[in-house]
Amino acid sequence: MKKQLLLILLFIIIITTKGSAQFVNYNTSNSGLVNNVVQAIAIDLQGTKWFGTQGEGVSKFDGATWTSYNSSNSGLANNYVLSIAIDSQGNRWFGTESGVSKFDGTAWTSITLSSNGIYGDLIYSIAIDLQGNIWAGDTYGVCKFDGTTWSRFDTSNSGLVSNWVSTITIDSQGNKWFGTEAGVSKFDGTTWITYNISNSGLTSNSISSIAIDSQGTKWFGTRGEGVSKFDGTSWTNYKNSNSGLTNDYVLSIATDLQGEKWFGTGGGGISKFDGTTWTSYKSSNSNIGSNQIHSIALDPQGNLWVGSDSGVSVLSNPNSIADISKKNNLKIYPNPISNELNIEILGNTTDAKFEIANEVGQIVYCGKIHESTKISTDNFSKGIYFLKLYCEDGIEVRKFVNRY
Repeated sequence: MKKQLLLILLFIIIITTKGSAQFVNYNTSNSGLVNNVVQAIAIDLQGTKWFGTQGEGVSKFDGATWTSYNSSNSGLANNYVLSIAIDSQGNRWFGTESGVSKFDGTAWTSITLSSNGIYGDLIYSIAIDLQGNIWAGDTYGVCKFDGTTWSRFDTSNSGLVSNWVSTITIDSQGNKWFGTEAGVSKFDGTTWITYNISNSGLTSNSISSIAIDSQGTKWFGTRGEGVSKFDGTSWTNYKNSNSGLTNDYVLSIATDLQGEKWFGTGGGGISKFDGTTWTSYKSSNSNIGSNQIHSIALDPQGNLWVGSDSGVSVLSNPNSIADISKKNNLKIYPNPISNELNIEILGNTTDAKFEIANEVGQIVYCGKIHESTKISTDNFSKGIYFLKLYCEDGIEVRKFVNRY
């Protein structure tokens, strides 16, 4: 009888474990994380995670050791870190309440925009384009830094719809998408186009997050009205009332290599959408640290890193690159590459589509292949890339490195 009860209990434990997502949680009590309110996350070329916190600076985690940087022990401009971006050279750029700080791994450089003749030092968002220009959004518009000079775009001198720029994303064509309190402004370097509730299907003008998937579709998270999807022609809106989205305050968005979208919400945890099915991860059905999600990032292995008001939660990817790459239909070489990448299709498949994404998910190249092809990588920045092949019997992914 005892043996039967033990088997039943074991069966229940197995079913319970399989049915719930298990996060690994880091906070100030069990790790070197310097503060539990994590507002920004970025992952560098080495896979090291960088966490921007509310009032205590930055924590760095290499998988084993935690290191903290603040205004007292480093050149960080301010301990309130709202945004982080990493350029192709591995420099870390931090948007703070006192301007921008750059860290190359050894030396710090801090830049207050006001000292460069441009008002505004509260940096809500940072993005880096394919040419290496830094774009920083604040409450006075957006600033561009070309490595030498800062320039300002605002409602008085450009087509920017609002000066409050809370999020910035750059697509594979180099277009800049600015999320503001009055809608979305797109800038191609010459022309500005604005989307708002008056001239488009956008569900709200208050934009808190933007992500672009592998098909080039734009996803806009809003403050209180859910998510708007824009494929370049049509708009689709997802809310708690008409979908599996757990909360209509969508503060962060990430897309993975399988095309799934991850939405971090303000009070409803995380919602995942694969195009058909919604899955939620919140405190009532998982061990996630908090339902108040500020930031989301995916590492090269597809593991989900979540910043909340209770620290950092990590969800391991069940479809890791090692798993989805076990087939042998794809061969790429050399690796690392210098100036040319060779791609070969093996087996029965001869024709397929493919795309290449950088480490933050931006599509930098896409095309079709018949048996084999060669791609010039002269315009690729230094860093980690993923080649995704769509073939007859599924999707394969290969990771490669451009060191030049």
